Amino acid sequence: MANYDLILRNAKIVLPYEIFHGDIGIKGEKIVSIGTIIGTALREYDIQGRYVFPGVIDAHTHFQLPLGSIISRDTFYSGSIAAAFGGVTTFIDFVNVDPKKTLLELLKERIDEAKDAVIDYTFHSTITGWRDERRAEIKDVIDEGVTSFKFFMAYGESGRRTDDGMLYSALSEIAKHNALATIHAENDELIALFSERLKREGKVAPRYYPLSRPNICEEIAIKTVLNIANATSARVYIVHISTKEGAEALKEARRAGKRAYGETTPHYLVLDDTYASRYVSVCPPIRKKEDSDVLWSLLLSEDISVVATDHCPFTKKDKEIGDTIWDIPYGLPGVETLFPLMFTLSKEHDISYSLLSRVLSLNPATIFGLYPHKGALYPGFDADLIVVDSEKDREVSYKDLHMGSDYSPYEGFILSGFPDMVFSRGELIIEEGQFLGEKGRGKYIKRRVSL
Repeated sequence: MANYDLILRNAKIVLPYEIFHGDIGIKGEKIVSIGTIIGTALREYDIQGRYVFPGVIDAHTHFQLPLGSIISRDTFYSGSIAAAFGGVTTFIDFVNVDPKKTLLELLKERIDEAKDAVIDYTFHSTITGWRDERRAEIKDVIDEGVTSFKFFMAYGESGRRTDDGMLYSALSEIAKHNALATIHAENDELIALFSERLKREGKVAPRYYPLSRPNICEEIAIKTVLNIANATSARVYIVHISTKEGAEALKEARRAGKRAYGETTPHYLVLDDTYASRYVSVCPPIRKKEDSDVLWSLLLSEDISVVATDHCPFTKKDKEIGDTIWDIPYGLPGVETLFPLMFTLSKEHDISYSLLSRVLSLNPATIFGLYPHKGALYPGFDADLIVVDSEKDREVSYKDLHMGSDYSPYEGFILSGFPDMVFSRGELIIEEGQFLGEKGRGKYIKRRVSL
């Protein structure tokens, strides 16, 4: 009788703080053993010295996101397939906004929308503005396994903004539950000021977009969030940090012992303003190389804890709507190229594979309450893992990708790290470029409040 359902033999196993050569034993959906395994299994794979990483947790995706008259071009089905091809085995998306409905009603609707996902998923609850009725609603969604709440400090013109007073009230309530506030931090008043100035000067073409949201907009907003978090004792997570000033402000807060976390994205690490165009339009804008250099350095020190994608794909035709800065739907595809980009560039920036596994897997699992079930290759954890040949390179072409966009901002990049095999809870769902999973096999994961 077999001791295991599955054994991966002869692997370089990437743990959060070490790498060692050994085997991984899996029974059911769980890892049960790592090391030198003597037993037998129903199935065995000889990994032949390739690396085995924990499955990536993309903590920031936008599948089926309504944005005005457009919906982002990945469904939960297509987007989760693309994610799987890139080594992502869990994603955290966002509950939609409707002020007429409760947070719990909106969460249940979103869970139903995601039922076709092929990998595991959970959500951030999105709150616009603030009203006292939300206090009880926060506890309701926490009980349903959502323990993070998204706020926008920008987008006042669309009604999504939460002003400083509202944010103080909201963070005070969230702190009572030790939940997490995730913040889009840009100063709305400054954005309005710079945007009006550009309109008066007739500078409305897409190339002027970065001038509408310069670095100071993010810097001031992040400092405001950190001050409010300090006053309310709330845990905060700053999404898509793009500027050196914003990143340095977060570093200072963390080193002062504050419970603040930061995320950046591949496009802020890899691209600079020379790539800026109508098609590479994202909010906040692509910055200068000096900004990305600081982001890399703070990723190395883990003052920035997480790399996620902010995956929000559109087509070229979508991006060609209108002639001004304010007409373009902002967002980039990225869920499928997250791991290959970071794997390839990690050597250049002295990021060890263990550190890479932390910023892509362990840290988001810990911050968002998925630990100790996901985020590392430890016994007792879900058998979410990816097998990677470090010597196998591939040129990026949107035609070979599975995302809903007809272009990639990384077109022509030569990357290694596209997984040879992807396992989700012990099931082989990607093998040598073939999708083997099934529609709807992903599970909604209830999270706990992380300490």
